[in-house]
Amino acid sequence: MFGSHLHDSSRKNIIITEGEEDCMAVYQALGHGSMRSLNHVTTLAKGAGSAVDFVKQHYEKLVQYETVTLCFDEDDAGQKARDKVIPLFTKNKIRIVKLPRKD
Repeated sequence: MFGSHLHDSSRKNIIITEGEEDCMAVYQALGHGSMRSLNHVTTLAKGAGSAVDFVKQHYEKLVQYETVTLCFDEDDAGQKARDKVIPLFTKNKIRIVKLPRKD
């Protein structure tokens, strides 16, 4: 998992992005201070097509967080990946970010 060396179960939320550039952008957007300290940001290993395998592979770490936030692209691949990943978590565990553009 990208950034797994920074895994800290005291953080409340993990944000999963579809790509490494998205991951870095979200990390920078969180700024410094409490927003960054409460959130861990990671990315899918091989894009949208790897979403289910990624979650299954890292499930034990992911469920340690209070919430799992999916921040996937709004294109067809991102939406399909999101729809396949949502049922892998309980309703109260998952959050969805809707981006204003496809990518």
